[in-house]
Order: sequence, then C-alpha cells, then structure tokens
Amino acid sequence: MDEILSEELRELGKLDYFHSKPDRDRRNEGLQELTKASNMGDLEAMYILGWLLLEGKAKAHTGDSKEYGLRLIRRASWNGYLPARTYLNKLFADRYKVEQARKKVASAKTSGPLRDFNGKKIKINRSGLLVPVDAKLTCEHGENELRLSTNIGFIYMDDSLRLNKRAFEKAVAAGFKAWEGVYQVFGDQRLKVSLEIVEEDRYFDQVLVVPLSSKDVNGIKKHIKDSKLLSVLQNEKTTGVFDTLNKEKRSFAINGIREWSVRTRKFIYFQQENDDFPDFDEIQNVAKHEFGHVLGIGDLYRDPSIQLNGVGKGKYSELDAFHVSENSYYQVMDDCYAPVSNNDIEMVVLAFATNKFQRFQPDQRGSKVSEALGKGN
Repeated sequence: MDEILSEELRELGKLDYFHSKPDRDRRNEGLQELTKASNMGDLEAMYILGWLLLEGKAKAHTGDSKEYGLRLIRRASWNGYLPARTYLNKLFADRYKVEQARKKVASAKTSGPLRDFNGKKIKINRSGLLVPVDAKLTCEHGENELRLSTNIGFIYMDDSLRLNKRAFEKAVAAGFKAWEGVYQVFGDQRLKVSLEIVEEDRYFDQVLVVPLSSKDVNGIKKHIKDSKLLSVLQNEKTTGVFDTLNKEKRSFAINGIREWSVRTRKFIYFQQENDDFPDFDEIQNVAKHEFGHVLGIGDLYRDPSIQLNGVGKGKYSELDAFHVSENSYYQVMDDCYAPVSNNDIEMVVLAFATNKFQRFQPDQRGSKVSEALGKGN
C-alpha cells in the first residue's frame, strides 16, 4: 500500500513541479510531494529530489543542500536505481577531471618502464602454486601492462540456497574483470591492467568464493569443522570480525589468518537475506569490491563495528573529488557501485611490488596508510 502511495505521490510531484513552471505555488507543492515519496523510500523520487538539490533548484531545510542531494542519489544507487548510478559515475568523473586540471596533471602517456613516486623502476613478477593471483608487470614497446591471472574456486556449502550457480559464477567473474582498464598512475604514466580468469583444479592456487546460508548464523566453523577451511577461522581477531559481518548479512573477504601477502589464502564470502541471491548486478559489484581486498587494498568507509574510522575530507587530495559526506566517498573500496580509480590501481601495484597490504586508513593496530595517498592520482 505504501509503495502504491509513494508512486502516486512521485508522479503527482513530477507533474506539479515540471509541468507548471509559471506557477510557483504548484511547483512548491510538487517538491513537497517528491519529498514525501522520497521519505517513503521511492527510489525515483530520491533521485529526482537529489538532482534538484544538486542543481540548486531546491534547498534543504537544514544542512548542506548539495551533500543532502548526493546522499539521496547515492541511497537510490545503493538500492538498485540504475539512473542514479549512471549519474554518480558521470558526476564524479567530471569532478575528478577538474581536480586533475587544478593539480595540472598531464594526460597519461607512454614513458617506458613504470616508475614509482621516487623515480625507481617498479618490478612485479608474482606467480606459483601458492599464489592465488598471479601478477606480472611488463613493458613492451614502451607500453606498461599489469597482467593479472587467477582461478576462481566456488564452494557451495548448503544446497538449500536459492541460487542459480551458473549466473552467480558469471556475475562474480564479471566483478573481478571490472578491474581491467587503462589508468594514469604515479603522475602521468599510462598503465593497462588485464585479468585472465583460468580454469584449473588447484586448491591453493585460486580465489575461493563461498555463498553462505542462514544455517551459518553461528559461524561457518560449525559447518566446516572437519574441512580444509577451518584454519582460516582459528584466530580470535578473524572470528570476531566474521561474527560481526555474519550477523549483519554482509559479504566480506578474508586474505589470510594474520596479514595479507601475495601467498596467503584468499576467500570471498557472500551473504544475502533469506538465502536468496536474485540480484546478479549487485553480486557483480560486491565481487568487484571484495576482489579489491584480494588485490591488497583495505576499506575506505567508516565502520566502528570493525574499528574503521573513515577518512575525512581534506585528508588526501586524490580522494576529495569523490567525497560524498561524513567521511564517505564514491570509491570502489567504499561504495561497491563506483568504478575503479587511478588511485586504486596505484595501491594494487604497490601491494604486489612490496608484498604489503595498502590501507586508506590505519587499522586497530595503527598500521601505516598507503604511500599512494597524498602523492598519487
């Protein structure tokens, strides 16, 4: 009933606002109707109202109108409204171009072997039976390419999951492949990133993907007591984080018992309410975010439950173009629907070159943040 009412309010609001421009009172009524529909959870109304706020055609009663508008559009995006995602992609791409122009960063160009912030040649050649993601940095004819390769292993622990396995696996692979592209890194250097997904039956040399069911509410350790996965959970910190994420039905990645390295085991766990996995677009985007952890990058968002404080605006110039509000950013390691950025790729390169996890923010042990922050693109 509320859904029908919100749709009626939204359509009435659109009619009153957009088709009665000479009539100020009627347009104000339209704004009120769109606001009511938005407050009732109507995604299109959220998007329209957010757009009006960002364009300066409406004002919030309290606070910053543009930040409120961004939050509305982002919420619509999170809940699957595709026009909102398209709008955010363009908005932040344009913001980033302006920021790069302000910093006077040149267009990406071919310049021989890839070099770090200190001008030192970067070398990456990670492979072997115990390396879940192979990585090799090459320079051919002056063109730099980071060639990644991985084998995805799927573990289905509960046959009661309402899951189309073929579609699920295709969506996960597409999420991984979203990291491919051409990027501008370490100043004005052009870097192509490619990812090959191979099919090999090797237990250690793969990224393991596990969709979980509600039967695992008390922890997957109960179900895998005698399985090969148990070693991943035999750590107090790991199980504590797992219990928090499991309770909140959030997908997550585990990259080793103590610390990420190119050789540690890589697991990605998916969770959905009611054990139903119908939205493969969401699965693809969540896989994109979680694969970022597999590639050696930490989370950007604020989450006190797992001891993350977020990154405030003004901390790093390369992030500010993507700032939304309240320590949140339209970046793939904060918002899974966002595209992969140049800065993300710099951090991946540093992770594989140094064999060290790259962080946007310190963890509970005060670990250092990535060198790519404050220096990168």
